[in-house]
Amino acid sequence: MFLLFDVGGTKIRVAAANHSGFVGEVVTAPTPVDFNRGLEHIIDTAHALCAGEKIIAVVGGVAGALNRGRNMLVSGSNIMSWIGRPIKELLGVSLDAPVYLENDSALAGLGEAVAGAGKDHYIVGYMTVSTGVGGARITNKKIDPYVFGFQPGYQIVDADGSLCTRCTKRHLGAHVSGRGIEAHYGKKPEDITDPVIWEGIACALAVGLTNTIVHWSPDIMVLGGSVMRSISIERVRELVQVLVYAYPEIPLIERAQLDDMGVLYGALQIARAQIYSQERGGWHDR
Repeated sequence: MFLLFDVGGTKIRVAAANHSGFVGEVVTAPTPVDFNRGLEHIIDTAHALCAGEKIIAVVGGVAGALNRGRNMLVSGSNIMSWIGRPIKELLGVSLDAPVYLENDSALAGLGEAVAGAGKDHYIVGYMTVSTGVGGARITNKKIDPYVFGFQPGYQIVDADGSLCTRCTKRHLGAHVSGRGIEAHYGKKPEDITDPVIWEGIACALAVGLTNTIVHWSPDIMVLGGSVMRSISIERVRELVQVLVYAYPEIPLIERAQLDDMGVLYGALQIARAQIYSQERGGWHDR
């Protein structure tokens, strides 16, 4: 049995699976502020879902950048209490199984590349616009190698402050993420109806997306996350078409198809194909 989990800035999702797919329900709960409570939730839910069956692999996504050993977070503004904690070690001991950690957005991108909007494409760029902004580049159904992870939300899109006069923050996430939008306008994204505001958010996203496209050169850019439900993807395409003049055409820009399940689909792909392989002698971290 595989144990899969997704620790985001707002929700924790835990699921059990085997080589054929998910088994039983996906358990969703609010992400606790306290690290110990969050870890206990994953462990308790794992025991309940697996019902005594042996867990042969644990694969999970966490919202932030991992250290070189991929055993703990080194940054993660949405789950601060998880930073520097030995996540991999504690889960491995508690569940008596090898553990693989990955950035949650990278796993969501892998899920979309395998089972979602990017499944028919070789190079998939993924960006999630949710509580924060994350993403990854997926090549041939595998997450591209990295040192600390992909952080497209921290690219600078407002170097001189001309894009926004409401704050001093210059990175993409400050202008298009759920928390950034709430900080700017004093409302949650779902409560904002002013089309002028959404036009400005679409423009900021198009700038960040253009930067990402010219760096990654993907076949397709897949956009996921809760805030994307309020952003016109048609308008984003129009703006990117104008901004990307280095290429004869822009890549496809499509909405994610797996919604909140993307991270778990990516985790399942790793559990199946990249991590635990009897033929290769066991567990492989890379």
